[in-house]
Amino acid sequence: MRRLNFVLVLLLALSLAAACGAPADSGYRGSLYFAQGSYLMRYGMRDGKLSMVAQFGDRRIREISPLGADRLLVSETASINRVTVNRIAWIDLKTGRSEPLYSGIMARFVADPGVIVYDDGNTLYAVSLSGDSEHDSEILSHRRNQLAAVVPASGDSVLVETVEEGGPLVQAYHAPSGTLRPLRALGDRCRLAGAVWIDDLDLLACRPRDGGGEAEGTPYLLMDLGGNVARRLPLPDGGEFLALAYAAGQGALILRESGRNDFTGQREAALWVHQLASGDSQQISDSLNLGTSVVYSTR
Repeated sequence: MRRLNFVLVLLLALSLAAACGAPADSGYRGSLYFAQGSYLMRYGMRDGKLSMVAQFGDRRIREISPLGADRLLVSETASINRVTVNRIAWIDLKTGRSEPLYSGIMARFVADPGVIVYDDGNTLYAVSLSGDSEHDSEILSHRRNQLAAVVPASGDSVLVETVEEGGPLVQAYHAPSGTLRPLRALGDRCRLAGAVWIDDLDLLACRPRDGGGEAEGTPYLLMDLGGNVARRLPLPDGGEFLALAYAAGQGALILRESGRNDFTGQREAALWVHQLASGDSQQISDSLNLGTSVVYSTR
């Protein structure tokens, strides 16, 4: 009963927050999925409605990422025989069914070859969903906390950033061939943390490195894998922006704006949609924090 009451209060609070800034019809389609502790939530982009998709019991969701059209990969913390473990699971968005897959702390799906890339805290692996290998392929080993970000790109690759003694290193893992190549120019100018791949343009929306010369003071850039800047994103002045997801087919980059309320001094968050074709930005909620791990779905 206590858990049910918490869910009801959570939904009410989030619904009230979303209603403050969400129009009756934003004109955008699809949904944004995000986690709140042990709850997987859904935000309807068209009407701003919030709903609970699934409740994970004693498991806590750390992050989510896409796994095809109707499933998500879930990085979760679970208690098994009174021992806390980190593992990767999947959840079906239609049924709410969820099952564990691997022991690990993070996972990404590479669609074209059907490969899941996951990290166990010390090694990054690739495993084919076709099951044609008895062993997971090792991509790279790293010290704990050395892996900074992993971002899917180009449909058949993931970009990997590690913290090295000489500075950050960005590499591209090509899943069909199993090869890893450095992208030094991209790594010198672009931070993978908070980056989102733009499928329609084959470009990466990323924040520039500190002291990035002409990019200094720019919240986000569009950049190719060679480190060439296509253009800066003309985002509204004011708060700090973080790219959350890309709505393919609608040309829309979803961003969170964080700032501090001048009256209360409290941190607040707003939800924005930036149209890459026109450069226009629209705030679809002025008081809604989806966190940092968000998945867009056409469902």
